[in-house]
Amino acid sequence: MVTLVNNKDIIIESDKLPIIELRCIYPTDNEVTRKDKKKFPIILRNACNIEVIHDSIKYKIDLPTSFRSDGASIPSEFYSVIGGNLSSDFLLAALVHDRLCNCHELVGDKRELSSTIFYELIRACGVDKIKARAMYGCVNQFQRGCGWKN
Repeated sequence: MVTLVNNKDIIIESDKLPIIELRCIYPTDNEVTRKDKKKFPIILRNACNIEVIHDSIKYKIDLPTSFRSDGASIPSEFYSVIGGNLSSDFLLAALVHDRLCNCHELVGDKRELSSTIFYELIRACGVDKIKARAMYGCVNQFQRGCGWKN
């Protein structure tokens, strides 16, 4: 197991390091492929099993090979402050968070835990605390309207 986060509140480990790729559009791509790459510019190249321990409860998050993401949902007017939606500081967190938004049951339908996982992963990738707290707040607020039960 590879430890991604280990602090007093949460442990996040993966069975292997995720291989995340930014998808390029090539002249030989057909229109369907181009649209897909524009909509989901991030792709996972290897399946990973992530384990989260929070409040003494263990959650398992499977990330299948070829899982795609649109990156961090950052409005373009905030790029100069936060960074672009495809910043390397956000790729892993965006990928995991998008998986959780598609499969709430992986974290017991706990919206706030999903936001906490996002926060802890961007902190582990070097995002400073102030920026990470702002991003956490935005992600947590946005999720309220996305079908989460808790």
